[in-house]
Amino acid sequence: MIKNLFVIIFVSFFLCKAAIAKSINERLDDIEKRLNILEKNSKELSIFDNLINKTNKRDIQKNTVNKSKVYFTLKTLECVKDNFSEKIRIIYWLKNNYDKRIKLIDGYFQVKDLFGDHIYSSQFLKNADIAPNYEKGFVAKSIGFVADTDCAKLSSVDFKDYKITYNIEKIAFEDNSILQFNDR
Repeated sequence: MIKNLFVIIFVSFFLCKAAIAKSINERLDDIEKRLNILEKNSKELSIFDNLINKTNKRDIQKNTVNKSKVYFTLKTLECVKDNFSEKIRIIYWLKNNYDKRIKLIDGYFQVKDLFGDHIYSSQFLKNADIAPNYEKGFVAKSIGFVADTDCAKLSSVDFKDYKITYNIEKIAFEDNSILQFNDR
């Protein structure tokens, strides 16, 4: 009788172990499938590589036109294919060196070549929402038609040779106070 009990316990133990092992293998297969999907999606998120890569960083804190305490760093300015047309992709950072949270920014930046010829200019995204003493990244694409000459100008000059200036005209803080610069 005890032998039969041990045999039943022994067989049930191995059956349970096999069932658990199978579910673990199925779980591992599911995890592997999810990892493959994540790897595929991470390739599509490669636009953020330039935010991490410090070698292409263009720090232009010294080229401000006015006395603003907001610092601008251009990370990427390039033409990309977008649904049968080309768009200009811009990745930049703004650093808030004020003691108050910035809600809105009205300003622009200009890119020129080494001879001072205009290559590109753009407004900043107005809705900034930057905490005090914090740097925030922005990704934008040009809206509307991009002329072939714009992309040709961008590709004709190395990124490291861009002469970049920026101008902050107005800043609205979270307490709705507005700081205005009249340097334009």
